[in-house]
Amino acid sequence: MVLLDMMKNKTTLAKLLSEEDIFVVHKKMETAYFNSKTRELGLPIWKDEEMTPAIYDLMVGHEIGHALWTPLDMLEDAAVRKIDHSFVNILEDARIEKFVKRKYAGMVGVFKRGYSELVVKDFFGTNGKDVNSFNLIDRINLFFKGNSDVTFSDEEKVWVDRAASTETPAEVLDLAEELYKWMEENESETDNHNSGEEGEEGDSSDENGGASDENGGASGDDGDEETGEGKPSAGDEKGEEDGNDAPAGGVGDDGNDDADGDAKVEEGESSEVGGKNSSGSGSVPKATTDASTKAGMDALLDKSANDRSYGRIPKVNLSEIIVSYKEVIEEFDVAWNEGKKSNGTLFWDETLKELEALRNDNKKTIAYMVKEFEMKKSADAYARAATSKTGSLDMGKLHTYKYNEDLFKKVTTLPGATNHGMVMVVDWSGSMCENLKGTIAQLFNLIWFCRRTKIPFEVFAFSDAYGRDQYGRPLPTPAKNKAFKAGDIALSNFKLLNFFSSNMTLTEENKMMHSLTMTAVRYSRTYRDWKLSGYPYTEPNNMRLGGTPLNDSIIAMMDYVPKFKADSGVQKVNTVFLTDGASNSLAGVWDYHLS
Repeated sequence: MVLLDMMKNKTTLAKLLSEEDIFVVHKKMETAYFNSKTRELGLPIWKDEEMTPAIYDLMVGHEIGHALWTPLDMLEDAAVRKIDHSFVNILEDARIEKFVKRKYAGMVGVFKRGYSELVVKDFFGTNGKDVNSFNLIDRINLFFKGNSDVTFSDEEKVWVDRAASTETPAEVLDLAEELYKWMEENESETDNHNSGEEGEEGDSSDENGGASDENGGASGDDGDEETGEGKPSAGDEKGEEDGNDAPAGGVGDDGNDDADGDAKVEEGESSEVGGKNSSGSGSVPKATTDASTKAGMDALLDKSANDRSYGRIPKVNLSEIIVSYKEVIEEFDVAWNEGKKSNGTLFWDETLKELEALRNDNKKTIAYMVKEFEMKKSADAYARAATSKTGSLDMGKLHTYKYNEDLFKKVTTLPGATNHGMVMVVDWSGSMCENLKGTIAQLFNLIWFCRRTKIPFEVFAFSDAYGRDQYGRPLPTPAKNKAFKAGDIALSNFKLLNFFSSNMTLTEENKMMHSLTMTAVRYSRTYRDWKLSGYPYTEPNNMRLGGTPLNDSIIAMMDYVPKFKADSGVQKVNTVFLTDGASNSLAGVWDYHLS
């Protein structure tokens, strides 16, 4: 439960930091990532006992930095120029985290706390080791992750200062290329503290195409640690560059809370610090701290967790989904009149009597509902009534001035009563056949109640049978709706049949009630006793019972109810679903971009 609560909170945090409605998901995966095309931030599911708020905040902040400032083609440029991926990752992470902390001062402490906890978990493979025996790129990585024990020679400080002062992606690529060549010429293979199997992994490329380390290296300096005075250069701002599909995980802070923005390198040691080899060996530099981070993250992952599916709630085009009550009435009229012409009026007359009996039998019930509603309204109004003095003398009390201080007139104010509205949604699926009569009876009671109390209302039936042919074959898959985008929930081919409305006339209302009564009777009797299946009247093809797009209709109501509230001027809307069970599965999630 703690972890689930954190997931919800960090989703909100991510959206606030990114200043856009990005899509935040939690998945069973090794590292965090940001997909700049779909604007999706993915965070791994970690063990409940291992994940902390500080680490979560760190990962979110880091990935938001990629979303805002890392261009999509950065890693592609690095590949073309044959620049080592891990070098680019470490230096780019330092740059974007600097921007995050520059933009949000509160993130300085967040990064520091998060990195401190990761060091304790030995994310970087430093426990029990002399960090100054590591090669230069690894010490730069650790330095920007807040390791205060790291020292540099005078010659190495130049590279650290350049890493702290990068402002553009181009500067990062140039620095990564130059630093790699310098290390290749000036550091021996033995200076790589773990140059074996772990170092091999630090060079792998992220499949998402992000400038990040293999394990999700979320590294970088403090936003307050920069040599440049200005803000991110043009082209680095959110609206001009896409974020990078970069995993997070190797995350860090320099542990320095200076507010002046200048990276401070410890004065240090002689030119021998870091194992510099003046003769040059031409060895292959490797950022081995990346591999250690990967191992640390792997230990924290909840491998038993169930993967989660996500989808954004789409904007629904209501005009394409709603079938007006006038269209529904017309379709029913055509079907029933054809039935009368062919087979007489017996079924028509019998169901009309049944409707009238239902109306008469429920008069007392409706009256009781209205009485209870009015009583609650009155009680609520009384509770909200306020009495106050007006400031005008009550002449009728003036003679009591010697013993009564309350000589002023009073006024009682009553706040305006809340206007109510109701939206009812009926399950029009095949499984309702046995329960349709009872459901329709409940629906009619609610409608009669709304009429008596003058409450605005609308009634819909959700159906996926509308538009099917006589053989029940479904609608063809609709053309791409440009309102949908990648990551949106895909809705099925369903309709909302507008059965009733407070705007319809009483004549229209009575027609619809009779039509639904005939439909309910036909279905209930037909399915109970096949001997009676030869009833002469058949409902319109479009009004047949079908599947159960309940989830789809709930999503549609999220757009419809606010519209109904605005159109009718009501303050409070009650939405009622009359259904017998579970919904059809949703159609999935749009996984491509729509032009």
